[in-house]
Amino acid sequence: AEDGIRDYKVTGVQTCALPISSYDGTNWRLENVNSRAASTINIDGVSSLNQFSVGDEVDQHYWTGSGFSNDWFTAKNWYGGVPGSSTSVTIPNPLTPRRYYPVITSGQIAQVKDMVIESDAEVVLSDGTIEIYGNATSTGVFDATAGTVDFKGASPQTINSGFFYQNKVRDLVISNDVDRKSTRLN
Repeated sequence: AEDGIRDYKVTGVQTCALPISSYDGTNWRLENVNSRAASTINIDGVSSLNQFSVGDEVDQHYWTGSGFSNDWFTAKNWYGGVPGSSTSVTIPNPLTPRRYYPVITSGQIAQVKDMVIESDAEVVLSDGTIEIYGNATSTGVFDATAGTVDFKGASPQTINSGFFYQNKVRDLVISNDVDRKSTRLN
């Protein structure tokens, strides 16, 4: 087992208890739960168990900053793990104290489906790139004055007015038809 998560094999057992874990699309993680009832599933009448899982795939990710860094690619900074091109993300406000908003740095290429940046929240591109495959909305700060934004959706995409901080972006790549609603870029 890696990361302290055990493999459970059940053979010839009538009742078993399995720990509840969360899956971020790549890894399983045991949750910190104090109550046994909230952290296990009891299965009756089982004679064997092969590749069993319970749960829903997370398709909406939220920035938490729980990794205590501003690194977009630190899975612990996200509820649901590091997002990809089919994942919608929300950068919320407020964050828990001593947590940081994401920065995408040089050489990094972040991907999202839809992105929502809430009021007073922020995302900064510091020579990094973000590929957006869906729609983009911000009432907070999306600072792309030192980065690249690439709209790559398979259908028309919507960018809300005021999406870019000070209506400025260093490099804007549009690989798709974009519905530009009153956004004037400098």
